[in-house]
Amino acid sequence: MVRTIQDIFRVPPCTRFAKSARPMQTIFTTDAKAEVYRAITPKQRLDEMNPSLKALSGRRLWGARQSAAMNFKDADAAPSAVLNRILWWDAKGYDVPFPAR
Repeated sequence: MVRTIQDIFRVPPCTRFAKSARPMQTIFTTDAKAEVYRAITPKQRLDEMNPSLKALSGRRLWGARQSAAMNFKDADAAPSAVLNRILWWDAKGYDVPFPAR
């Protein structure tokens, strides 16, 4: 990236590493595309809230309670073992067992 920026602004490389780096010129084209941009409308409303705890059960309820109790203000304050389980189930499905060590 640095090499590409230096090439665009015609700045000589500062180090031998920048000089030997490959520029990213192959990903750019000289032809501008004048197509009209079409925004994708999200399927989920942005003001939609997470379900209440009363609407949850099982692992979802456990994960919601654990997440609500975690401290996300400090870096790495959330317990990684618990957070990994919650993220696993959220990505893979709450019926998929968490892998054993």
